[in-house]
Amino acid sequence: MLVWHEIANDAFGSVPLAVTYCPLTGTSLAFERGETTFGVSGRLVNSNLIMYDRQSDTWFPQILGVATEGPHEGATLVERPLVWTTWGRWRKRHPDTKVLSTRTGFARNYTRDPYGSYTPLEGYYRPEASTIFPLMQEDERFPPKAVVLGARTAREAVAFPKDRLREAGQLVLEGREATFVAVHDEGLDTGYIFEVPRAPKESAVVEGTGPDNVRWPEDLDARALNAFEAMWFAWAAFYPNTHVHE
Repeated sequence: MLVWHEIANDAFGSVPLAVTYCPLTGTSLAFERGETTFGVSGRLVNSNLIMYDRQSDTWFPQILGVATEGPHEGATLVERPLVWTTWGRWRKRHPDTKVLSTRTGFARNYTRDPYGSYTPLEGYYRPEASTIFPLMQEDERFPPKAVVLGARTAREAVAFPKDRLREAGQLVLEGREATFVAVHDEGLDTGYIFEVPRAPKESAVVEGTGPDNVRWPEDLDARALNAFEAMWFAWAAFYPNTHVHE
């Protein structure tokens, strides 16, 4: 459904959210939206969706979450954690989940993805597939559409290849000013990224959904970052100085 519409303006409890998905970059993020709603501008940067705040007509590239044009230029959106997983995996862990209705009022075939298929990867989603639109920066360390789990701080950005994290269970990356640890959640086949003062001596244990449910067997002051999956070409285009686990 989000392949067709890209944004769902909803609420989680009392928090109004814009749940966003860009099919061209494979990125899904949730933002607090306050009293406004967000729409799809039809514009792109690095193939990534540019959203706009309907109240002020301020533009926000989805991956950045920072306004690049309009009355609130330079403003940063507040992100909320969002998990990319299969419905089967999620339902097994959270059987009482409410699901977005297909009765949207639009004539769309929600059983069909116009870009291809995820299982197995084909068409647009193949890791080696070429991009469609120009990029501000290109990086050939990984195939263009290989999936990475990325996170950023005010000082730097880091990325972990999803397949490598799945295989290892936990990966450590030394950044420019900090150490980062990515932990794989096997039940949901997703990952969480933490900024830590030092590399952990033991592996963390995932006891539930989200980084708040990751337990460390040692006294480690781990700070959870908002991590999300992205196609490599898009992550590298927005964060050309990103550190990656190679």
